[in-house]
Amino acid sequence: MNKKITTLFFIFCMLWSAFTHAQLNIEISWKDPSGSAVLPEKISTKKHTLKPLSVKYTELKEFTLKCDDLKSGHILVITPGGQDSQTLNSTESTEGKKFEFTKNLIDNKIEIVHKDADDKPVKGDGFDFMFKKEEEEKDPPEGKPKVRVGINVGHSLNEELLKEKTKLDLKKTRYGYVQRTIKKNEEEIIHLFFDYYGNSLLGTLPQGIADAQYMVHIFYPINIDETKYVSYSVNKTGGDFRDALVIYNSNIKDSGGNVQANFEKPYSIHQRTFELATSTTDLTFEIVRTSEDENGEIIKKVLGTYTIKMSKVYHVSMDIGLLKSNLSNPTFSLVNIPDTTYTVVKETDNSPKGVVTIMASFYVSPWVLAKKYLFGASVPKYKLWGRSFLDDHEWWERMYPAVGVGISEKSFENLFVGMNWEIARGLCVFYGWHWGKVNTFTMPNYVVSETPVTEKQFEFYKNNAWKRSCAFGLKLDLLVIRNLFGSTSGL
Repeated sequence: MNKKITTLFFIFCMLWSAFTHAQLNIEISWKDPSGSAVLPEKISTKKHTLKPLSVKYTELKEFTLKCDDLKSGHILVITPGGQDSQTLNSTESTEGKKFEFTKNLIDNKIEIVHKDADDKPVKGDGFDFMFKKEEEEKDPPEGKPKVRVGINVGHSLNEELLKEKTKLDLKKTRYGYVQRTIKKNEEEIIHLFFDYYGNSLLGTLPQGIADAQYMVHIFYPINIDETKYVSYSVNKTGGDFRDALVIYNSNIKDSGGNVQANFEKPYSIHQRTFELATSTTDLTFEIVRTSEDENGEIIKKVLGTYTIKMSKVYHVSMDIGLLKSNLSNPTFSLVNIPDTTYTVVKETDNSPKGVVTIMASFYVSPWVLAKKYLFGASVPKYKLWGRSFLDDHEWWERMYPAVGVGISEKSFENLFVGMNWEIARGLCVFYGWHWGKVNTFTMPNYVVSETPVTEKQFEFYKNNAWKRSCAFGLKLDLLVIRNLFGSTSGL
């Protein structure tokens, strides 16, 4: 058994290393010509796309890099276009190191390569970035409004949307846009994007997941000559949290409220975000635009009503088990020895048996718990204690604890506890323990079918006891069983 456990642990470690590789989170900071520090930009090296960093001036020749999770002996090689490479080692990375170059860095691609202790690039762990100069403003002719050079509201909205996607490092999934990397103990958030007309950006509204966290982003332009106030808000119209146990086969809030628009830049694109509380039912909300008319009267207009159809998160499933148990339940009978006057106890039906059980599988995967609490990975809360078929567990994670009873007139005299591994939808492999109430004969110095036993002795030493042994087999979803029997009932 120990050998099997060791083998399984080794396989798990191999799988873990295959599906997770080194990933670095880097902070890049710099100063403007006046000496004011710019807040650090955080970038994940798993992104593999060019990240533009916006600056407000025409020349930049230095920046600072910091990386808290660079392993000992590893280095980062920084190479700006047309200039010599410089390196950041593991002893310098936690405090941060300033890099100075002879040529202007703006509009030149800067490549960062992660190398291991053998000076070999770490596969799939590197990225590029670039400093980009922001658009300038020009003083307009006398009598004309001040506008940004080459400004186009639609184009600017797309730029801001792309900037936000890059900043959050989003990836597209079947259930919406989520961040590729999340800090330890942070909740995974599904991001929804809308423009100032209430149109959904980046595709239609996705299918929802019960208990998931959602955030609404609204992008809208502001004119510097605008004298009226404009604000956007999200109102909940439907959706609540129900803590009922959900068996397979068997509160909304906004974080910002109305926020007054800021008129800092001519035709600049602004963004408001609204966090939605988790919901187990269909999530319905409105986007409302609030403005003032010429008389200062408040005008509220609903730009649209939106519904996220929730797919359920299941907590448990009911299945039929077809198991082989090594627990024997012999039958004892008193019989005569041929050609003698003695009686002995005959023991029959002592071999392992097939058992039909009904079992409950709880969707709490040990591998998922290990990812979060041992390895510090970010795991959505609903995956810790439930299962969504829209965002399902990986195949190696689909191992769940199960309990059950035998299907017979003595159901509660046969109990089963173990683990299910789902190898296909509706089909699981079970391995665990069988506790059963079995017949016993405990006469001292008794040898089956040899020791003479009287009727009084037989009645005295015959008894029942709870014993345990291993059991294994297959489990089928109740719906599969029903369809199997339903398809043959008409034959």
